[in-house]
Amino acid sequence: MNIDSFNGSPVTAFLYALALLCVFLIAAMLALFVRTKRRAGERESALNRQLELFNTLLDNLSSGVFMVEAESGKPIIANQAAQRLLGRGILADASKHNLSDVYRAHKPGNAEPYPVEEMPIIRGMYGESSHIDDMIVERPDGTETWLEVFGAPIRDVDGRVWASLVSFHDITARKRAQEDLVREKAFIDAVFDSVPGLLYLYDYEGRIVRWNRKHEAMTGYTAEEMAGKTLLDWYKDDEQSQQAVLAGIKTTMETGFGEAEAELQRKDGSKIPMYFTASPMTLFGKQYFAGIGIDIAERKRSEKMLHLRILLIEYSLNHSLEEVLQKALDEVSELTASPIGFYHFVEEDQKTLSLQAWSTRTLAEFCRTEGHGMHYGVDRAGVWVDCVRERKPVVHNDYASLPHRKGLPEGHAPVVRELVVPVIKDQKIVAILGIGNKPSDYTDEDVRTVSFLADVTWEIVGRKIAEQALKESEAKLAALFASMAEMVVLHELVFDESGNPVDYRIIGCNDAYTRITGIKKERAVGRLATEVYGAGAPPYLEEFARVAVTGEPYHYETYFPPMDKHFAVSVVSPGKNRFATITTDISESKRIQAIIDSKNKELEQIVYVASHDLRSPLVNVDGYSRELEYSLADIETALETGSDGLEKALSAGLPEMKSSINRIRVSAAQMDKLLKGLLRLSRQGRASLQFENIDMNRCMERLIETFSYTIADLGVELTVENLPPCRADAVQVTQVFSNLIGNAIKYRDPARPLKIRISGTIAGDRATYSVEDNGVGIAQNHLEHVFELFHRLDPDASEGEGIGLTIARQALSRMYGEIRAESELGTGSVFIVSLPPARKNEGD
Repeated sequence: MNIDSFNGSPVTAFLYALALLCVFLIAAMLALFVRTKRRAGERESALNRQLELFNTLLDNLSSGVFMVEAESGKPIIANQAAQRLLGRGILADASKHNLSDVYRAHKPGNAEPYPVEEMPIIRGMYGESSHIDDMIVERPDGTETWLEVFGAPIRDVDGRVWASLVSFHDITARKRAQEDLVREKAFIDAVFDSVPGLLYLYDYEGRIVRWNRKHEAMTGYTAEEMAGKTLLDWYKDDEQSQQAVLAGIKTTMETGFGEAEAELQRKDGSKIPMYFTASPMTLFGKQYFAGIGIDIAERKRSEKMLHLRILLIEYSLNHSLEEVLQKALDEVSELTASPIGFYHFVEEDQKTLSLQAWSTRTLAEFCRTEGHGMHYGVDRAGVWVDCVRERKPVVHNDYASLPHRKGLPEGHAPVVRELVVPVIKDQKIVAILGIGNKPSDYTDEDVRTVSFLADVTWEIVGRKIAEQALKESEAKLAALFASMAEMVVLHELVFDESGNPVDYRIIGCNDAYTRITGIKKERAVGRLATEVYGAGAPPYLEEFARVAVTGEPYHYETYFPPMDKHFAVSVVSPGKNRFATITTDISESKRIQAIIDSKNKELEQIVYVASHDLRSPLVNVDGYSRELEYSLADIETALETGSDGLEKALSAGLPEMKSSINRIRVSAAQMDKLLKGLLRLSRQGRASLQFENIDMNRCMERLIETFSYTIADLGVELTVENLPPCRADAVQVTQVFSNLIGNAIKYRDPARPLKIRISGTIAGDRATYSVEDNGVGIAQNHLEHVFELFHRLDPDASEGEGIGLTIARQALSRMYGEIRAESELGTGSVFIVSLPPARKNEGD
């Protein structure tokens, strides 16, 4: 074995040569020692010097030297380097049979003792020189050393092998570095080949230098074929891709990073849309650019599908369901190069089909049959309904060979191949989209494309059906909304900067709003409540805000003076900070109820009159009739007994009879007066009312004219201040104030001139008027009865029926007004009348 035959590194060769030199030197010295030993005693001093030199040489060697007897394998020499590397010196129990065991030698990755027959120390016993670099020795402390070992036999002068010698040194660091290098290369290769896209390295001349296995797999070229490729070889006859790639490389060189989208040509001529990146780099002083290429076919398909979905959705906004279906079929037919396209609905029973649409090209070139909206059973359909039975897409690329096909209707062009996809929603098939007669076989990509568009089309169909149902529902609701007698108004709260509700805006209302309020929609919608209703503060803001914020409904009844109406209002919240009022005009029912209440009070008073006031004169009539009867009986008795008794009876009875007749006539007149009062009150309650804005100043001017004679005759001082207008029936209002002025004159104090003062103001949401006098006044125990039927303060001191104030109260009640009295006996009285104020902007 010579150095030239060793295929190691230069360092290894040098060490090998040095080890051989040591071996030969030691062998020579040993031979000299042996010869000197045979000539014992001849040159003893020279021998000692040689032995000393030999031992010094061994101990100063950096390589370990180990020697054993050839016959037994017993160690006889182990220098200091050998003892350090092995962790042991000469072991007495060592022999050629157990050297690897006792010195704990083994191969990498194998715990078994190093094979004896491969060890250089053993092979040297048999006269062979050898070399190994895979021995690992475990020292007593547990550490391991990787050794490179050189071995050679030791011969005597006769050529016999009498010993075997090895030299070795520590190559642990080198081996571990090699292992790290191998692992790193394996790791880099694994990473390189595990990249999901193309990984490439090109030099600046455009030649490919390095690539991963994915590059070979995607393009279809072998490693040998790849080695000759240049950058533009992948884009032959594709100028657009070439320009995109060259622009990307230019950007890479200018900015340090480039990218491009291009279609990579495979060996079979097909193309793959790719996204490429590149970055410049320098290796061993040479310029390269490296990058990754990613297959974007799926992304491109997804983008195309998404674009088509958006296109169909936009198209559906302004087209009918039938037009949308046909548009969808035209698009999917174009994508798949299929001249035939159709769309069916599957009914709820999963047994009935209804044809909805054909593609434009189908109708023009392939199918002359009519059938839109036609219903028929699944069991009558052809092989294309296999997708219903199997509940998955079905491809028939050889339609003619199908044994269960049922044929085509008259006027239908022959079918060569077809792809049919079911649309499944909630475990039920709801529709079928089918295409046919593609020039080549349908592929899995076609299945994915058609399945996606089938689902998209059904999504749009569902939306269109829902829109149609919504339109019909909205039309019904709008009709109902418009025809409702109730006033429905939608509002939204308006907040100040602190987040407190300060107003609300009308955002919608129905026709009843205008009918009830007299306010037109265009004047109300979009405006604040304070603007619409002419109020300083929005009505019921606190209650409405509570409903809008909490969602809890609220109900109330109210009288709204600006409109002079009574309402029953239900308030609900359709959304955050919004509320709706459903308002019923109960003004008429309130008016009727007020009339009923008034009539009930009248009836109560009439019953009282009938039971008391009318009964009292009747009792008088009955009593004095009995007196007449008694007087007549006495006269009859006197006539029967004689003239003396007759004269006495007549003298005693006639005055009584005259008095009784007079009293009977007075009682009858009283009854007539009461009955006339009841009749007048009845007529007053039945009088029709016409509500209007009343100028009270003009009304008082006309009324005072009717009292002008009495005022002048009695010297009455009548003062009328400026009065606000009101909304009521002018005739009834005039009657009310006429009664009040008349009562003031009637109940004047004779001891002082009468003063009457009429004033008015707007208090809250009412027009309030006062008729004040300095008459006799009313005692407190009479004050609460002054408005009762036939009540008079002093029946003997005044004329009248005692129904004037009753009529006034009845009339005011019918006009949504009120009357009350304040008085002090001997000082005077004040009658306060309140009515709805005049309506602003009447006629809006």
